[in-house]
Amino acid sequence: MESCVDADADVAAVVMLIHAHNSTGKLMARSRHRVFIPLLNRHAFVDRAVWGAWGVIRDETRLPLELRAVFPIGGPGRPYARAVRALLGASGNPIQIRYGANPLFRRLPPVKLDLRSEELPLTGSQVVMAAKCFMKGNFRLELMSLELTFDVDQYPIEYVQWRAFTRAQRRKLQDQRGRKTLYFGAPRGHWQVRAYEKAPGVVRIEFVLRRPFLLEEGLRSVHDVLTLQSLDVWRLFCLCEFDEVGLRRSLPDGRVDWHRDFALHWPSVLPLQKRAAFLSNGFGFDPSPFLRGAALQRLLHEMQARLIW
Repeated sequence: MESCVDADADVAAVVMLIHAHNSTGKLMARSRHRVFIPLLNRHAFVDRAVWGAWGVIRDETRLPLELRAVFPIGGPGRPYARAVRALLGASGNPIQIRYGANPLFRRLPPVKLDLRSEELPLTGSQVVMAAKCFMKGNFRLELMSLELTFDVDQYPIEYVQWRAFTRAQRRKLQDQRGRKTLYFGAPRGHWQVRAYEKAPGVVRIEFVLRRPFLLEEGLRSVHDVLTLQSLDVWRLFCLCEFDEVGLRRSLPDGRVDWHRDFALHWPSVLPLQKRAAFLSNGFGFDPSPFLRGAALQRLLHEMQARLIW
């Protein structure tokens, strides 16, 4: 297990990365909209991770976990009795720790740690440091849920909406300011993808990976999270476009001319997935050989391979 010294060194490495990508030479980790500017279009990161912990709780928490509040959250039907809010050492990231598990909830871990990337991107060493500050001696951590996050500023939310390809259900919401959020997958499913306007000109795409999915993929430990750099999450959701030239050459003449025109001039009338279904059902034509990753999909692949953890 890593020491707290290693965790501080890990935070320092993230800070150095931010310096390296910042032409001003100043540490400017995030904007007022909580966007990590140096990671934009470059690196994926973990925006939130929830961990279960098994072991013995310390009588008093250790630095560098800075306590902000301890309060009761228990009651009939509530999973935990108490909660701690704190800031995590050099990173300044917030953490909430719940403990005092209700025995009626048999599958609950005794302690649950909920960490977020707010001041700096979350890393594995930060997770270990938080657990060491709250737990005694040997303890076990298991991943409960995780948000794999991509921030991009070259593509509007409509680009995602029209090129999304997935078998999962989809939903669109819009707030009073006109900001859109796209949901792909069930709210309580094994996974869900969210895409929304995080800041003016910035779109955030998040893969919310929950425990059943994580167990299926063998993601349990802090070290396992690194496999997200190459995990094929794109079988769940991807952004595609058609090879228009190849499609135009291969599309058979339909019995009704407008069918063909409708299929070939889709951008103004149909999202990609509906167009693919139209080609298949209307023409008996398999469009899959003409589907390819969209430009944003290729960028997301590159960002995934450079995941910070």
